[in-house]
Amino acid sequence: MSNLFLGLDCSTQSLTGLIIDYDSSKVLFRYNINFEKDLPHYNTKNGTIICEDKKVVHFYPLMWVDALELLFSRYIKNLKRLLLGIEKILKINV
Repeated sequence: MSNLFLGLDCSTQSLTGLIIDYDSSKVLFRYNINFEKDLPHYNTKNGTIICEDKKVVHFYPLMWVDALELLFSRYIKNLKRLLLGIEKILKINV
């Protein structure tokens, strides 16, 4: 279990990441960071900034960074349980 790959999917509502063990073709971890639920201090609706003009949509780039940090903190915690470090992730695909 040394060839780990991280896949990331960033949408308007969430950041999803999964770690795959390439050798066994198994998904080790899969987490979803829901912007509205997990990062409520941004006060978004479905991950977007609420504007008066309904035709205009904005996002907080720092919210995506916070979501990525939260995702990595969860991975680090759970990889330690398997006696693996995050350095075992060889590739990241976004």
